[in-house]
Amino acid sequence: MAISIQFHTASNVLVTNASGYDDGLNEVIAYNNKILEEAIRHNCTSVLCDERNLEYRLSLFETYKLGQYMTENIRFIRKIAIVSDSRHQDILSFWENVTNNRGVLARVFYNNEEAMNWLSADNS
Repeated sequence: MAISIQFHTASNVLVTNASGYDDGLNEVIAYNNKILEEAIRHNCTSVLCDERNLEYRLSLFETYKLGQYMTENIRFIRKIAIVSDSRHQDILSFWENVTNNRGVLARVFYNNEEAMNWLSADNS
């Protein structure tokens, strides 16, 4: 697995730190499943994924399929904040649109503080 991931909790939010690169859609799905498992284990319905050190290699179609998969399989998680490097803005905006259009409350940020503030807010 080319994606390395570490977990901790902060203020009832599961925080993930991912680095490396994705090796295809199946690996990214496995990465998302690990996040879901940890969220359930820690009873965290909000997740902050710090992906600033993660290189995205999925195609536009694979990104769409990932968004579709997430909306069908991650219902335990109510809010997802992705913190990334701004160089991935185009693909992440597309992912955010796909997931939000399918009912997942997800947003992309470029710093942890804004992401945590959004996750901590009662209404978004």
